[in-house]
Amino acid sequence: MQQIRSQMETNFFGALAVTKGAIPHFRQHRTGTIVMISSASGFSGTPSQSMYSGSKFALEGVSESIAEELAPFGIRVLIVELGAYRTPFQNAVDKPADVMSEPYKGTISDKTAQRITAGHGRQAGDPVKAAQAIVEVVTGTGRGADLSDVLRLPLGRDAVTRAQVKMKSFSHDMEKGRELAEWAVFDEPYDGYPPL
Repeated sequence: MQQIRSQMETNFFGALAVTKGAIPHFRQHRTGTIVMISSASGFSGTPSQSMYSGSKFALEGVSESIAEELAPFGIRVLIVELGAYRTPFQNAVDKPADVMSEPYKGTISDKTAQRITAGHGRQAGDPVKAAQAIVEVVTGTGRGADLSDVLRLPLGRDAVTRAQVKMKSFSHDMEKGRELAEWAVFDEPYDGYPPL
């Protein structure tokens, strides 16, 4: 339970507190960009990292909502979905010697946790380039010159690939279940609520 609280405090509530403090200033000046540091795991859940993924999913949900709420004040929200970057991040992760309980040994969760730990120091993501990319998107310069209208910024080949796989899966589920979804309503004309 402590791990859940810690993930949510750091990745979700901490980001919200900083955002809440910045909004009045940005609103008064009718400009500004709020950069939410999310993760590829905030768009596509990662086995063995359910609490981390959940905290980033929560951040993305709030970010989507406030992006529309703040747009009339000239305030932009940018969700940065980082892939695996070569930083000391893994050093900060508490890894007990026996990570997986017996029922999960050999499952996708176990294999994913082992792959992540074994890959530390070999991640493809360059943190200096990631920081530069964020600055360029926020300032509308360099490689970010044409990205002023993006809400999400996946960074890293792995982040892009994971997003593509998730979107394909989501599209499959939606199309396959569309008839059932559209059946599960009252037999009366749609009045537009909630607005889409």
